[in-house]
Amino acid sequence: MTNAYSILSQTQRLRISDGVITPILSGCESANRLLILVWSQLGDFDSLEYAWWLQRESEKLIAKGITIRAIGIGDRSSGLKFCDYTGFPQQWLFIDPEAEIH
Repeated sequence: MTNAYSILSQTQRLRISDGVITPILSGCESANRLLILVWSQLGDFDSLEYAWWLQRESEKLIAKGITIRAIGIGDRSSGLKFCDYTGFPQQWLFIDPEAEIH
């Protein structure tokens, strides 16, 4: 069985907040717990609903030491619109335009 954490720690994608291609788990080195979401197309109902709930409960999750990262299919423009619409933090969202992770 492949170690998913090992794969994700080496996987680089474009971060919405600054447009930089960086490891998905950058900044998570000292995280107690990780919640990693692999979404389909940004704007799909499931990803929208999930983002709304996470944004709504983000203070509780952070207080419990949970670090969140999400990967969705799209481009930076769609990622920016997605974050504006849902309130999902741009620094938590990465884009996989070719759906290679999926």
